[in-house]
Amino acid sequence: MEEPTPSRKLFRALLIGVILSIPIFVTWLLVYDRQSQSEQARASIAEGWGGPQVIAGPELSIPYKVTVPATVTNGQTVTQATTVERRLTLAPVGVDAGTRILPERRSRSIYEVVIYRAETSGRATFALPADLSKYGVPAGALELGRAELRFGVADARGLTANPVVRIGRQTLALGPGNGTSLVGSGFYAPLDLTRMDPSRFSVDFAFTLRGNQSMALAPRAGDTRWKVTSAWPNPSFTGGFLPEQRSVMKDGFSAEYR
Repeated sequence: MEEPTPSRKLFRALLIGVILSIPIFVTWLLVYDRQSQSEQARASIAEGWGGPQVIAGPELSIPYKVTVPATVTNGQTVTQATTVERRLTLAPVGVDAGTRILPERRSRSIYEVVIYRAETSGRATFALPADLSKYGVPAGALELGRAELRFGVADARGLTANPVVRIGRQTLALGPGNGTSLVGSGFYAPLDLTRMDPSRFSVDFAFTLRGNQSMALAPRAGDTRWKVTSAWPNPSFTGGFLPEQRSVMKDGFSAEYR
């Protein structure tokens, strides 16, 4: 019998490799198809409900006007003074908040998606600095009557009706948009600081948010405390800050961040 040449041996080895790779390729296609359909099911269920959520704030935003030089060219270059509006954004001195996450399973065909409602409430304390020069704000330029309290929400579709923001016994009117410096979308409350002492005051807030996959907080305050509780038994703690204390049981978990 004629001895196979090296090229024939190589061809046979390649042919055997291709034949053995067919089941692997078919399995990969099946996994990819199932994963793709799972993502489509999750997207269809989450559409109009709310995606992965990040909450931030509140922040205090106060407008002020300054005069700056501006160059105008109209046949010749002229430098003249113009007045522009800017905003001073202040983070809270401290925030003490809590979130209760209520998970719910929803099915689409053979696929299951976990969505949730997150009930968040807390208190934020603000202190207007006595010396505003380090912020580039001229003395007396702040328009305290046009201040805003801004709350950031990653996916504003998930906001349910009637968030509540109070200062003392006064409930503030709310409007959509105008999120924080970290999260651009959300809601805000117009605030007249001329009717109160802006040097130090506290804000109570409560709102419910719908979402899926994940829930996170973007801390901005000098001291942030956040307690999270849920009936979900299999949490995964990720992000730039891990909880100082956490307890995971078969009927749910709790975690405290600071």
